[in-house]
Amino acid sequence: VNKSFAQATDNLTIGDPAPSLKYSKWIKGNPIKGFEDGKVYVLEFWATWCVPCIKAMPHLSELAKKYKSTTTFIGVNVSEYSPGGRKTYEEVLVGVERFVNGIGDRMSYNVIADNKAGDMDKSFLKAAGIEAIPSTIVIKDNRIFWIGDPMDLDMFMTPIINGSFDVTAFKKQYETKANVKDDNIDEVTAAINELKMAIIAKDYTKALELIDADIKSMPFLKQALTLEKFKIYLEQYRESEAIICAKEMVKEDNSYGYKIAGIICDKDSLSKSTYLFAADIFKNGLKNKKSSLIYDKLALAYSKAGDMPAAVKAEEKAVEQAKIDVKDPAMVGFVFEYTITDFQEKLKKYRSAVE
Repeated sequence: VNKSFAQATDNLTIGDPAPSLKYSKWIKGNPIKGFEDGKVYVLEFWATWCVPCIKAMPHLSELAKKYKSTTTFIGVNVSEYSPGGRKTYEEVLVGVERFVNGIGDRMSYNVIADNKAGDMDKSFLKAAGIEAIPSTIVIKDNRIFWIGDPMDLDMFMTPIINGSFDVTAFKKQYETKANVKDDNIDEVTAAINELKMAIIAKDYTKALELIDADIKSMPFLKQALTLEKFKIYLEQYRESEAIICAKEMVKEDNSYGYKIAGIICDKDSLSKSTYLFAADIFKNGLKNKKSSLIYDKLALAYSKAGDMPAAVKAEEKAVEQAKIDVKDPAMVGFVFEYTITDFQEKLKKYRSAVE
């Protein structure tokens, strides 16, 4: 998730007027109408699925408390809704609100949600050429003063507030980094576009050939491309071929396991053996570390395989482990009180299918 901020930026940059706030809902804190001159605003762009974002929240909360008399901190939720995805925008927004309410004081600053059109993402991140979160943008006197990683923010806050921050020098430094061209970016963009066009055209033979060629020429993209290859096999070819591909992937690199199992469980109407293959991956993972989230996924795999008694047992363990995980500081932001409730509801559903 954490990518370099050295992106080419022809639009929004240091010193530019700040775009206006266009959001769907002010979830937490006191709403503001806009950015006022003489005041400092910290916009922290985040998502519920972004692990570095969640890890940065306590640090941002400390800064928000420290500088509350001079600075307004706003967590801007972005990149949650995908048009054409399984969930409507309204359903996604409910999930974001549950997260914010569930995480409580760990996120002790204002929070807003991007609108359905993604205006906050477009007008701030995309306009500045930023393609990754967490990303932080500091605004003062209605202008962009600083852009960077939230974990680097504390060393800049005092000079920005007291007026000793050299905006001109930072602008030069920032744009120098932004203009450092990534030698791989054109090659990567061209390769991804060619692959997308092959998939859109349903020329899967060509798509697979492109993936193999791109893995050789761009080995740093191997995992993403190999997972795309698995998706094509699973969706367009025989499942047996997809599983052979998956087994080879996991044998070569064990980190593929959860990703492959997750892709399988996201799909309906696959064969029992395919879902049981996913279940085995989750079971093997649980040998190393007990996790309520993995038990829950294991239950899903069994339920889709039609083994409801096994699904019940796995979900019972998910509920039991969630009660432990919710008290674990390392699981804050991942397991909530409502997670336990959700698992209990799933358990009821699985039990009703057995009775």
